[in-house]
Amino acid sequence: MPHLRQTSATSLLEVAWNELPEAVDWREKLNSSTTVKQAKDQGNCGSCWAVAAAGALETHAAMTSASVPEVSNEQITDCTPNPKECGGQGGCNGATAELALGFVTALGVDSRATYHGYHHGKCSLPSHPVLTTTGFVRLLDNMMQPLLQAVALNGPVVVSADASKWFSYSSGVFNSCPVDAIINHAILCMGYGRDAKLGLDYWLIRNSWGPSWGENGYVRLLRDDEEGARCGTDKRPQDGVACKGGPETMRVCGMCGILADSVYPTGVKVVA
Repeated sequence: MPHLRQTSATSLLEVAWNELPEAVDWREKLNSSTTVKQAKDQGNCGSCWAVAAAGALETHAAMTSASVPEVSNEQITDCTPNPKECGGQGGCNGATAELALGFVTALGVDSRATYHGYHHGKCSLPSHPVLTTTGFVRLLDNMMQPLLQAVALNGPVVVSADASKWFSYSSGVFNSCPVDAIINHAILCMGYGRDAKLGLDYWLIRNSWGPSWGENGYVRLLRDDEEGARCGTDKRPQDGVACKGGPETMRVCGMCGILADSVYPTGVKVVA
């Protein structure tokens, strides 16, 4: 297996908060079809990390191309190596978006039309890649400004959160996670804004539980109004992004720990 490359943590230039847009919604900005913008359904497989990474690849490709193929999150799930058991034991038992994007950086990814369905431990490596990427950027942990800036200026970002209390969500700005969050889910941050009626700022999050969940597959998650306003402890970090043998606890910030781990792809290109 080729070496998986990672672009080191943010080398982004700091942009003042008041220089960023007040609201961003990439559903309105993308050139492509609703297929790219619509929430996917991971089914009974713990593949949220791969679905979110695939969504980031598709949406970034849609910034420059009007025709973007749906990539195989199943291939990413089946084939991404996870020898250190980061975020789980691999495949449908969990991994991380960083590993997913590293896999695609090395080998590309086939379309969902070519590779459809989970093979549970069996992997067919990309034979006709439809998307490639040059690498990825992992943002500084537990900081709001880098995420705001990345979403505004670079595009959708894969984030992680404690989704334990999301199942009954239907609409509105969700704000019911405790400070001590257990990161257990990877999703795609598609923007941010403010609900004027409620007087609440939010992150616009695309989930992977299908378009019938929440607000057409999305949840608006409370966004704090200052850096470091909400921080707690994750007492089971390997449920989310930590590797086997790593620290027993992890600091997490933001509603549901949304600032704990953020990553987006670079140089995404549709292969003709």
